[in-house]
Amino acid sequence: MRYLIFTDREPIRHFFLASGYEKLEFHPPENLRDICRGIRGAVVYLDLESRPFEEDLDHHLSYLKHRPDLRFAIVDNHSPAEDPAFFFHYGAVDYISPIMLEQGMSRERLEQVQRLNPIDRRYINTSYDKSVPYSGVNWDQVEEGREYIFAMLYVGLDDMMRVQEILGQEGAERFNREFRTWLDEHMDAWYGYQWLWNGWGGVYLFPFDGQNMFAMEAAMECYLNRRISRFSKYEVRTTFRMGLHLGATEFRHRGHTGNIVSDSLNTLFHMSCRENSRDEMVLSEEVRSHVPPSLYPYLERGEKFEGRFIYRIKNCL
Repeated sequence: MRYLIFTDREPIRHFFLASGYEKLEFHPPENLRDICRGIRGAVVYLDLESRPFEEDLDHHLSYLKHRPDLRFAIVDNHSPAEDPAFFFHYGAVDYISPIMLEQGMSRERLEQVQRLNPIDRRYINTSYDKSVPYSGVNWDQVEEGREYIFAMLYVGLDDMMRVQEILGQEGAERFNREFRTWLDEHMDAWYGYQWLWNGWGGVYLFPFDGQNMFAMEAAMECYLNRRISRFSKYEVRTTFRMGLHLGATEFRHRGHTGNIVSDSLNTLFHMSCRENSRDEMVLSEEVRSHVPPSLYPYLERGEKFEGRFIYRIKNCL
C-alpha cells in the first residue's frame, strides 16, 4: 500500500524514510486535495505543524473522513494533544506523538497500520505488476522498448459492413480515415497517441502517473459529443464503441508493435468488443478506481467479465 506524507519539514521526511519502507511519497501540504483526487487505496499522514493543517485542520479532516478509499493518520510534533481520541473519532488510523518521533518509525508499524485498517479491494488496482513504472504525466519519460503502465482506450466503428455496402470499399476506407482524423483532434489535447489501428478500430495510449486520468476526460468528450459531431463529409451515419482500461505494456512506436504481447491489451480488446456491444463506453474496474467520486452517479455496473466487473457510462443521449 502507498503511504502519502504531507509535510513541508525535512525532519518528518527523515523520520519516515528511516523505516526503510519502499512506497513512501512526500507531498506539499497545500496540495493535499489535488494529490488525493486521483489516488485510491493509500494511507495519508498529515504533519500538523505544516501551515495548511494548523490553519484549517477540521476542513481537511472532514474531506478525508468522506474518502472511503483512503485512510489517514496524524503526525503531532507539538506537546501531545489533550484528546488524541478527537482524531480517531474522525477516522484516523494512527497517531504519531512527539515521543514516537524521537524513538523513530519502523517498517512493522507501517505494515501494522495497513493490516489493521484494510481498504476495500475494489479501490486497489491489482491487475498488473506493481514493479512496472507509471508512464508519467506526459510522454517525456517514455522510452521505446520499455514496459510502462498506460491508460488504454479502444475505439471501434459499428456497422461498417453496412457503410461499405452504401459507399463501396474505397468510400468506406475514406470514411474510416476521416473518423481517425476526428478522433486524433480530440485525443491530442489529452496526450492521446494513436498506437494501433486494425480495420475499423484501434487503440490510443495515454500517459498515466498514478493520479491524472486524462484518458477518461478525452473519452468522455468524444462519447458525449458523438450525437452532434460529424466526423465524415458523407451523409452516412454510424455509431462507435469505446473501452477504457488501465494496464501494462511494452511501448513501441506505431507501426512497430507487431511482436508486443500484453495481457492488458487483450483484456481491453475483449472487454470492448463483446458480443452485441455497440454505441457504448465501458470502463474496467481498474479505471473506475481512479475516477473521481463525483462521476460515480453516471456509471452503472455491468456484467462480470474475466473475473472483474465492467462499468458503463449511462446513455443520456
